[in-house]
Amino acid sequence: MDNPQKSRLAWQLSLMFYFALLIMLVIDHALVRTHFFLPVLLIQTIPLLFVLPGLLQQNARSGIWLCFMILFHFLSAISNAFVTMHTAFYTSMAVLVLALFTTSLLFVRWKTRS
Repeated sequence: MDNPQKSRLAWQLSLMFYFALLIMLVIDHALVRTHFFLPVLLIQTIPLLFVLPGLLQQNARSGIWLCFMILFHFLSAISNAFVTMHTAFYTSMAVLVLALFTTSLLFVRWKTRS
């Protein structure tokens, strides 16, 4: 496999994990938490939506920004996993964010080398 093929595969996985993270954030605020608080959901999701147009165009800079932004979601998921009773949900969210970070990082690396 050469770099363009690897970067395309990593890009596809990144998009899949990206949308899965958005869905998990909505599930977190709508079902897992005791009450729905819209401002917190918007603060968590709107910055992620800013990089979506660049990701859809396979822009490496958008992948870099995504890697920076999702670190906050990783820290939040780890913190919630130890504090709340929903350990399995937040642990799976942390694993999802870690997978998204890894695939985005690989996408940026292979995209800039091809």
